[in-house]
Amino acid sequence: MIHVSNLNVFYGSSRILKNISFEMSAGECLVVTGASGCGKSTLAHVLAGLLPNSIPANVDGEAVVAGINLLHSPIEMIARHVGIVFQNPRTHLFHLRVDDEIAFGPRNLGMTEEEVSARVDWALESVGLSKLREQKPANLSGGQIQRLAIAAALAMNPKVLVLDEPTASLDVPGTQNVIKTLEKLKRQFGLTIVLIEHRLA
Repeated sequence: MIHVSNLNVFYGSSRILKNISFEMSAGECLVVTGASGCGKSTLAHVLAGLLPNSIPANVDGEAVVAGINLLHSPIEMIARHVGIVFQNPRTHLFHLRVDDEIAFGPRNLGMTEEEVSARVDWALESVGLSKLREQKPANLSGGQIQRLAIAAALAMNPKVLVLDEPTASLDVPGTQNVIKTLEKLKRQFGLTIVLIEHRLA
């Protein structure tokens, strides 16, 4: 599912990642950890196609997901296969209702409203937010916001989900809910998960 070989990333003259190599099969979960500033988020950005498509950097080596070369494919193609949830999900949620936030991705894929509605229902159920579909995202708790961001990524039906420190700003109950959600997605749907995290407990 994921093949990374001799991956190097430079911002100007600064090398952020050096000769990173790993393989993942479908349905596996990989935890990437390390000190702040060691390049964890940079790896997440490569896997989501943001580097070098949207973020200026020099990247060489190999990075392939589901047969797609991440370094030489358009971002719209990569987005159909890889979902990403950033460290602070509030920064990329902008709709006034939970269900509209989740529908944004499928609508941009050109799906019919019937297909969009089915994707929204499935994503809400998958993360346990069905009862909050009409709520404003601004009124949700930190853990609920994180699960909403996961649902928005899931609605695109990705093969791989990349999460960049999803529990960084959550309390213990919120963290447990997010981890349980990820366990469910992996178990029930065989989702391949890359989890960037420093809170290993």
